[in-house]
Amino acid sequence: MRNNGYISQVNYPIDPDDFLISRTDINGYITYANPRFIEVSGFEIEELINEPHNVVRHPDMPPEVYRDMWATLREGSSWQGYVKNRRKNGDHYWVHANVVPVMDKGELQGYASLRSFASEEKVRYFENIYRQMREKTCPYYVKRGQLKRRGLRGKLSSIQWEGVKTRLMVASFASVMLLGGGLAVTQHFALGGLAAGCVGASVGRVGVWCQCLAAGLAESLGALTKGYRAAVGGR
Repeated sequence: MRNNGYISQVNYPIDPDDFLISRTDINGYITYANPRFIEVSGFEIEELINEPHNVVRHPDMPPEVYRDMWATLREGSSWQGYVKNRRKNGDHYWVHANVVPVMDKGELQGYASLRSFASEEKVRYFENIYRQMREKTCPYYVKRGQLKRRGLRGKLSSIQWEGVKTRLMVASFASVMLLGGGLAVTQHFALGGLAAGCVGASVGRVGVWCQCLAAGLAESLGALTKGYRAAVGGR
């Protein structure tokens, strides 16, 4: 994995309404970076364009996370995950990254990436998870951007369902189907985390949960679509 040099372990905070956008060619070399990404990275635009995107890679990121990202993208699917990036001066910043293949007339043209704010809770959680991955003690592995539990417990958790959880999952599927027409524009972005968050907050009432899902999807559709259009259009 590329070594980008000195690290300070000083966090550079980004704002909840920040969007860091970039685009690369099919080999991962940067062809576009929006002003906020340039500012947060600490590099000059000339130091980013035509450079590999891993110029901002932080050594605390486990290699298997990036292997999963590239394997997912090469399947033609989108990838999402929490990423710790390195600034030019050795500081770091955390983001929630969404990466999508850019296609034109059926041909892969490159990749567009939209990075947004990561909460302190998520940062603490993934700092611990990634430390365990580096130490080879983590009970999880990454598959298409999602954490999966290793071993028999992970296999059983995918097939054993409590009654309430089953009803909630059925309700979520029904609500997504009702919103299907509006979801087409985000077919490349991973939104699974939204559903998981809503389920945790609404175990008691399916109706309230469905409203939460609809509101969360509507809000994210606008933000992700805006960022994706800016990346693809070079704006």
